[in-house]
Amino acid sequence: MPRFELGARVLVRSTIFNRHVGDEGSISNVIPHKSGKGTLDKYEVEFADGEKSLFWDIQLGRPAKVAPASATQNIATTIT
Repeated sequence: MPRFELGARVLVRSTIFNRHVGDEGSISNVIPHKSGKGTLDKYEVEFADGEKSLFWDIQLGRPAKVAPASATQNIATTIT
């Protein structure tokens, strides 16, 4: 079973050098490996500029979640 679903936001990791290292994009196609091993799945990732590239499962991760600005502001107000 693929680790990422269509539309999922992903981050290109530096496992294997690629010009998109550190970029975020969305899964536009999932190519499961015939053996069924998820670590061998390939994913097509679409970037904000419309470019698409293929990546192995190991090259992708989930982007860090960022707190909404309002939550950050409320914390800063509480501390001061």
